[in-house]
Amino acid sequence: DVTLNNSQFTYPPAKGAFHRVPGPRFWRDFWREAAWDVRFHTGKDTWYRNEYVNVEIDGNLALSGRPGAWLANGKIGARQGVINYLGQNFIVSQGSFEVETDTRPGLTRGVYPYISGVAEKTVAAVDARGFANDDVVTMVVDRARLGEIQPRFLSRNSPGLKSDRVAMRALGLSGEDQ
Repeated sequence: DVTLNNSQFTYPPAKGAFHRVPGPRFWRDFWREAAWDVRFHTGKDTWYRNEYVNVEIDGNLALSGRPGAWLANGKIGARQGVINYLGQNFIVSQGSFEVETDTRPGLTRGVYPYISGVAEKTVAAVDARGFANDDVVTMVVDRARLGEIQPRFLSRNSPGLKSDRVAMRALGLSGEDQ
């Protein structure tokens, strides 16, 4: 077991980050050929960061196997943070990253990552009377495989407004309820 405290990481790693492992050849071969069986736990002040996400996380992830044939299972939640979606920052109120490895006999083994979450952004909006009024736009991501995410957008002030209109409001493209 490995506990990560005061840690920051990203995935996938930066281009070239592991292109050349330093040290003698046997050391490089060791890292390429090692069989893993480790469970990572988040500790205090553990953050996941990339160009779209900056969240403090909580949870664990088990990783086993060799590079190219990984088995992974676990769930990591977001304690706090920010998601940048289409150039807009949303404050995370809840979030989850889950990974499962399907090992059922007769099927092609696959590692499947899933994302879900809720994040909010306060925006300036114009109501039907033409008055400026702050609105809270909520972005909801129902549990979906990574790459198949389809966020929905909800307006606190106009709960019946269609998701695409609320998304436009969050982007500052429309303040009108049409």
